[in-house]
Amino acid sequence: MELFPQAQATYLQKICSDHSPLINNLLGDTRKAWAGFKYDKRWVQREGFTDLMEQFWRHSETGNTKSMMEKLAGCRKEISRWKRQTKPSSAIRIQELQFKIDAATRQIPFNPQTLKILRRELNQEYYQEEHFWKQKCRFDWVHDGDRNTRYFHAVTKNRRAQNRIQKLVDDDGNEWHTDTQLGKVVEAYFKKLFTSEDVGYQIEEMKEVSPIVNARMNAILLAPVSREEVRKATFDINPSKCPGPDGMTGYLFQQFWDIMGTQLTEMVQDFFCKGHIPREMNKTNICLIPKKLKAEKLVDFRPISLCNVVYKIIGKLLANRLKEVLPQIISKSQAAFIKGRLISDNILVAHELLHALSSNNKCSSEFIAIKTDISKAYDRVEWSFLEAAMLVLGFEARWINLIMECVRSVSYQVLINGTAHGEILPSRGLRQGDPLSPHLFVICTEMLIRMLQLAEQKGQITGLRVARGASPITHLLFADDSMFYCQEKDEELNQIIRIVEEYSLASGQRVNYQKSSITFGKNIPENRKSEIKNKLGISQEGGQGVYLELPESFKGSKVETLTYIRERLHSKITGWQNNFLSPGGKEQLSSVMAEFWWKNKRESKGLHWKAWEHLSRPKSKGGIGFKDIEAFNLALLRKQLWRMVTRKESLLARVYKSRYFSKSDPLNAPLGSRPSFAWKSIHAAQELLRQETRAIVGNGASIEIWQHQWLDSKPAKPAVVMNRVTQPHHQAVSSLQYVKDLLEVRGREWRMDLLSELFPEDIKNKIIQLRPGGSSTVDRVAWDYSRDGHYSVRSAYWVLMEVVNRKKQAQAVLHPSLNPLFEQIWKTKVSPKLEMDHVFAVHHRKTVNHLLFKCSFARLVWAISPIPAPPESEWSDSLYQNMHRILNINQYHPHLGDDGMVAPRILWRLWKNRNDLVFKGKQFDAPDVIRRAVEDVEEWRQSLQRSFLPKHIERSEQQVIKWKQPPHGWVKCNSDGAWNAEHSKCGIGWVLRNSDKNVLWMGARAIPMAQSALVTEAEALRWAVLSLSRLNYRKVIFESDSQQLVSILVDNGDMPILDPIIQDIKFLLQHFEETKFVFMHRGGNGVADRIAKKSLSLENYDPKLYSIVPNWVKSFVELDKL
Repeated sequence: MELFPQAQATYLQKICSDHSPLINNLLGDTRKAWAGFKYDKRWVQREGFTDLMEQFWRHSETGNTKSMMEKLAGCRKEISRWKRQTKPSSAIRIQELQFKIDAATRQIPFNPQTLKILRRELNQEYYQEEHFWKQKCRFDWVHDGDRNTRYFHAVTKNRRAQNRIQKLVDDDGNEWHTDTQLGKVVEAYFKKLFTSEDVGYQIEEMKEVSPIVNARMNAILLAPVSREEVRKATFDINPSKCPGPDGMTGYLFQQFWDIMGTQLTEMVQDFFCKGHIPREMNKTNICLIPKKLKAEKLVDFRPISLCNVVYKIIGKLLANRLKEVLPQIISKSQAAFIKGRLISDNILVAHELLHALSSNNKCSSEFIAIKTDISKAYDRVEWSFLEAAMLVLGFEARWINLIMECVRSVSYQVLINGTAHGEILPSRGLRQGDPLSPHLFVICTEMLIRMLQLAEQKGQITGLRVARGASPITHLLFADDSMFYCQEKDEELNQIIRIVEEYSLASGQRVNYQKSSITFGKNIPENRKSEIKNKLGISQEGGQGVYLELPESFKGSKVETLTYIRERLHSKITGWQNNFLSPGGKEQLSSVMAEFWWKNKRESKGLHWKAWEHLSRPKSKGGIGFKDIEAFNLALLRKQLWRMVTRKESLLARVYKSRYFSKSDPLNAPLGSRPSFAWKSIHAAQELLRQETRAIVGNGASIEIWQHQWLDSKPAKPAVVMNRVTQPHHQAVSSLQYVKDLLEVRGREWRMDLLSELFPEDIKNKIIQLRPGGSSTVDRVAWDYSRDGHYSVRSAYWVLMEVVNRKKQAQAVLHPSLNPLFEQIWKTKVSPKLEMDHVFAVHHRKTVNHLLFKCSFARLVWAISPIPAPPESEWSDSLYQNMHRILNINQYHPHLGDDGMVAPRILWRLWKNRNDLVFKGKQFDAPDVIRRAVEDVEEWRQSLQRSFLPKHIERSEQQVIKWKQPPHGWVKCNSDGAWNAEHSKCGIGWVLRNSDKNVLWMGARAIPMAQSALVTEAEALRWAVLSLSRLNYRKVIFESDSQQLVSILVDNGDMPILDPIIQDIKFLLQHFEETKFVFMHRGGNGVADRIAKKSLSLENYDPKLYSIVPNWVKSFVELDKL
């Protein structure tokens, strides 16, 4: 199958013998169907293509849904015509260049410059061909290194062979083989699947659902569409995903946003205005992905909808708006696709509930857990039910119409081996591939939750409690996985059956009882278990299966439980994530990764030259930088603990608090009695996390001065009092307990006299750098090893590895220590392949030094190279010294410039030359080694200059950014901060102007040194908001040149180190009638910038307000008036 991936074997009927003839077709079906137009991102690099797009898209400035589809159709024709004329294929161009290079090498007289140009062009084409196949193979996890064209090509061929449909068996058991027959079978199947079975069933409980979507939420959903919002939706789309029927990928719209953006914005605005999508725009291809090898029945395929990108832009914008309000609408028991929630929360909660069934006496005797699998969950959603669900939740009719237009205007064709077949007009179902679908599905399942909640309120079902006083839980939901918890009484089972059946009748959902299971309390008798199975129609018992692809429980051997990890890693070495690994699981994972790294043949394990522990060391310590499995697992576990600390309102935090730390907090909770495997794993991360958090001062009411870690240091520490013996001093110290006692009445400023009296100078300086939030804000905690205060697995892993390395420092390693050399190797500007070989060479330095530096051939190569000889004209007997000189050659000889990059390539070529001689019998002369090293440098330099990132192409001249006056009836306030790490203070300033461009007020102030430039910007904005609230302005536009700060305010972002200031700003906004926060480039913020810098020269921290423009800023103000 490796040699002939398209091979087909067909058995013929028995006619003249008792044997069936077998036909083997090694090449398979060689007829190549036309796959249609597909946009190729490489085209933008071709001469003339950008001009073509410029001319076409700038020709018409009108944009609505209908004209956009006409423009895209015309664009396809123009590109196809250009493609026929220019033949931009890299494969063709490579062949042409290879012939030219061959001719150039034979040309007399020989022209090295011509050959150099041709080779540069060939490398460019190789690079483009590599990225073409990389896109085709859909591997996002492969990064730069060696050219992987052959690998990507092989992956693509293998994937196509696996996905190729050669035979289908229909519901009647008939076999079909030709593409035409397959197309008809699939079309009939999906027509039936997407045909409504709506019986008009009305769920009575839905009448009791109270509307929860308020006027503010509906206003957010139906707000006017801006160009920036459309741009965000466009760039949120993965550009390398398969295109829809029109063949256009996200790359087209992202690469040419500057010329298409206006029409795309008008198109979306037209949709919001008219509420209509042309059917052509919403055409969709269904791609069938086999769930298993040799899939033959359609139930064994996963249908993926390939939508047109132009529709996806509309869908993504709607989804972006919807996800902002869903957290306030959707119950906590739904964790997927909800902003701020994680699927892992439900995994951990489910694990804890199942643990209670075996460890809690009451639960183990009375409760059961029912896991149900919903068959074809998305495909069976009844549109009438979705519409009714949105209506009862309180969505405005206009929003519902927009959503339903996206759902109802769809039509399908099915792709069979790359060719579209049939036409399907659905009357139910949501598309997997539509950005809206996940959010709409959780709205549907919310109705099931409301039914369960109502039954619980009426006492019809009883939820499972993990501990006394804990909230009862009756369900956890995620797409086609649902878990229900109730008592084993027949009355409660009847209610579960009723609710599920009524929900199924109304929504179209259907339970797959063969894939469902029941987990019983440990003490429920066997005869009762049988009765419950018969009543529910579920034969399987749970507890040993998986929930959301992870083990439901960890009973028995952890190695056996986690064996499937090894199996998955063998098929795909990356892509598996787990939050809790036992030592058995870690050993399984490490051994597979080591085997993958060292073996070079399928049937061989390879020679493990170094232990995995050594490879896991940082690059600067002589390793390869691979993840240490134990440390990485601990970093993941700490993330779960961190979520319990920072997301106290989440279902996960509430469940674990009631079970393990009802009178404490996650960072100080004991292990407790009979803990679950999940909690034992998370608890192991507690001690280190406790040392790495810092309290952020809001109002200071909950932070103890002498006990809590709140001063900014690594690690964070409590405050230390000045050592004095006076009685007043002791009295002052004893009267202070919380940080709020160190703040002035409004809580925004420190009591400087008190700080000077109590604390040493270094402690005082650390305190005044902190910017408290004010009396209206609350304290919170931050992760002390990231710039924004958010916990990240990456930073936590780094901290853990530093701890591990400190423990290992006592171990003698290399003589002399090679760590500085290793660090220099990984900083060298070469490909990862060369870095690896240099590291291995250092580890085997005794014989390698002779090969690379001391033998006669190596000395000749270095002699004719551009690299100057050592001062003694002789290479050292120490490999360490020689490698150190090579890797730092530009420091010894600065005049070399880029020629110094040749040195590490010469090392690589000497090594390659030795291997070619030993294993292939090939021998190269010294000039050839130098020539190849120089070519390597040129190729690497070119690869660094290329970029295929999905960004738009700027062609217009750089526009001068200028300040603009506010609309009539508004005033505009620009603020800025001046921060320099070397100064002892910062400057902040703001300026207020009206629609006539006249200055109304200015503010300038020096403040104590802040932690960062971003904190300074936030402090400047807060002071501006505070000042204008006191000056009684009502409608204000606030502009800042900090995009990050504006984004946090506009998008309700979260940044722990800024949170108190952000809280205070939002509190102050209640004094205004209307406000807007807008990002302004530095070029349009010149006046505020000048004020902030001038503030650095102020002698004290007293604020300065100006109603008349000072001379030192007058020229900046006049410039903005031009």
